[in-house]
Amino acid sequence: MTGEGAGCPPPGSTGGEAPGGPWGDGVAREGAEWRDAWEGWGRLPRAEQRRLERLARQARRLALTLERMRIAEFVRLTEKPRHLFYVNFLAGLGRGVGIAVGFSLLGALLLYFLRRAVMLHLPGIGTFIAELVMIVQSQIRP
Repeated sequence: MTGEGAGCPPPGSTGGEAPGGPWGDGVAREGAEWRDAWEGWGRLPRAEQRRLERLARQARRLALTLERMRIAEFVRLTEKPRHLFYVNFLAGLGRGVGIAVGFSLLGALLLYFLRRAVMLHLPGIGTFIAELVMIVQSQIRP
């Protein structure tokens, strides 16, 4: 006995419905009338009450999970293609600048250590590194 015949509104019901109401009796309930209508819930068999309580807990857990996942924000974002494009453009721009700066810093550090290695006059490696540094410097300076 769930749903309309059990004294509880159908899923998605918010109260104050048009004729027919959630119970199908033609009565639109609001405020205190909702409380009075829900008091009929206590007259359900115990097993049915437990099942409804478990269903209510699952619905609350689902609502919390959806809230944590920020589904509503995602849906709002997809409803505005211009805003979605703008946000993705800014994110791509930020990634591009971050990659460029990071690569420049790592390249500068690599050149610094290569120059230090040349100064140590390591056999075999020193000449290779010296040639590499000269090639890089010739590309930097026109």
